Amino acid sequence: MLKEQPKVSIVMSCYNAESTLQRAVNSILDQTITDFEFIIIDDANSDQTSEILDQYALKDTRIQHVTNEKNPGLSYSLNKAIDIAQSQIIARMDADDYTYPDRILKQYEFLLTHKKVDILGSAVRYINEDGEVIKSLTLPPTHEQIVYRIFKKTIVFHRTIILRKQVYENFGYYDPSL
Repeated sequence: MLKEQPKVSIVMSCYNAESTLQRAVNSILDQTITDFEFIIIDDANSDQTSEILDQYALKDTRIQHVTNEKNPGLSYSLNKAIDIAQSQIIARMDADDYTYPDRILKQYEFLLTHKKVDILGSAVRYINEDGEVIKSLTLPPTHEQIVYRIFKKTIVFHRTIILRKQVYENFGYYDPSL
């Protein structure tokens, strides 16, 4: 029997992330949307990251732990994860971040109801070791403001994006040389 395509494929690459990995993975596993696959590329870690990922993959079948034999870097690893992704909706996550429990569901529903939107991101908050917000960054809220700012400043925070897989297919994947 064929497995149904998940609503969302969440992709993450990690390199020596043992100190932040559990919080990042837990924040994805605690999402209010549960129909997802979580593709985690282990980029030839030299710390305990691989062992932590093995334990998560044993406990949750939504996690696909894929290991690189050598460290080709983030761009290569993200491309690899996108190639593996079964869904037509791709969400990004970083191993040193964590996210609100309803982030993926809200972004997914927005993409479903706004067919002309291909990429969607969110604001970010930086916190200290005590969990206190030390800085918040927001993005332009309208298409016109995004276009005005596109070549001047960041218009999306990469670690918060969700997008249609066709964006990669139509415009290209990440440049592995970067």
